[in-house]
Formats: sequence, C-alpha cells, structure tokens
Amino acid sequence: MATIAEIRDQSWSLNPGRYVGLEQIGGKSVDFLSYLGKASEQLAALFSESNELEKNIMKNISALMNDADGD
Repeated sequence: MATIAEIRDQSWSLNPGRYVGLEQIGGKSVDFLSYLGKASEQLAALFSESNELEKNIMKNISALMNDADGD
C-alpha cells in the first residue's frame, strides 16, 4: 500500500504502475524494445507460415471439389 507521502511525491497520481515494482524475469532486467523486436520477427514468421498453410488448404479444397465434380 502506498502512503500519503508517496502519493504526494507522485503529484497525487493514483496510477498503480507508479507504486508497484516490475518483477524481473529470471533475475535479469529485460530490454523491452529488444524483446518486442524479437517477438515481432517471430510473429511475422508465423504469419508467413499461416499464409502458406492457408494457400495449401485452399488448394486441397479446390482439388477435392474438382474431383467431386468429375464423379
């Protein structure tokens, strides 16, 4: 809990982030921008893989439909 003095020192801001410390991950501080950059790269790779899978699924559905039309 924050004291009145701590709240006064924060210009009466009640933003919880000013009073709650951030837990370090694995005992190390984290460079957020570096982490975000790596996460963005991983997300882009996953999106690319997702697009390829979507194309393959649509190709397979089309092939199945064409086979069904030939019956």
